[in-house]
Amino acid sequence: MDDIRTYLVDVPSEWPQLLVRCSRGAADQPQPAGTVRIWEDRADVWLAGGDRMELLRDPLTLHVTSRQPIAPDAIIHPYLGLPATVTSRWLGRVAFHGGAFAHRGRAWVLLGAREAGKSATLGALMRAGHPVISDDVLIVEGTTLFAGPRSVDLRAEPAQQLGGEELGIVGNRTRWRLRPPPGPPQMELGGVIELEWGDGDRLEPLAPHERLQALIASSFPPPKADTAAALLEVAALPAWRYVRRRQLGQLEVQIARLVAELSS
Repeated sequence: MDDIRTYLVDVPSEWPQLLVRCSRGAADQPQPAGTVRIWEDRADVWLAGGDRMELLRDPLTLHVTSRQPIAPDAIIHPYLGLPATVTSRWLGRVAFHGGAFAHRGRAWVLLGAREAGKSATLGALMRAGHPVISDDVLIVEGTTLFAGPRSVDLRAEPAQQLGGEELGIVGNRTRWRLRPPPGPPQMELGGVIELEWGDGDRLEPLAPHERLQALIASSFPPPKADTAAALLEVAALPAWRYVRRRQLGQLEVQIARLVAELSS
């Protein structure tokens, strides 16, 4: 997988390492696509057509079994996302479905329901010169966010405005990919922003219980008692709900307002 280096950032050598193995063939006892099973020492994720990703805890190893070869960049993103969340749980970290960008030396998390415009917002932020730290999967330890692959994957409509390389169907949908410049391997969190479509443009502070609700809704695997303290640590950060009109032509205006609000 030598050609994947352009997707990764340099990290300290003492960080945990995950070995990825790929093999051709049919996996045993296939499960429906999207099935995720997690045990104390292993986990598996089932893909379309009976392809499987099997994750071992000790040593950390991911074995991808597929009938057809999977491109290395597709393994890095999006296929590695779910195994990364499980691995992070084993390492005592928490994982969220969302994105993050850098502003004034800190990482700002973007959460929201499916198709809330998280990746489109990240793409617009990137085009405006704001570093993207991670898209799709967020791994957090304490209040430290770790960088994800250098990739922002868009759907068709935002890609018409923001551009991106058309990849065809990768995973379960057609993707257009932007390539953020290299960034730091980790950053301290500045706060959380929950994205929501609405009939106006406004930034509203989230009450403490609303912060927890947003974090729990975006968590994977679902929170357990042993991750409650980690969620509370993130929930203690500043947090807002950014409501805006669903008008992709206004993306630049909307992110300019968001950044201005964060700056103030």
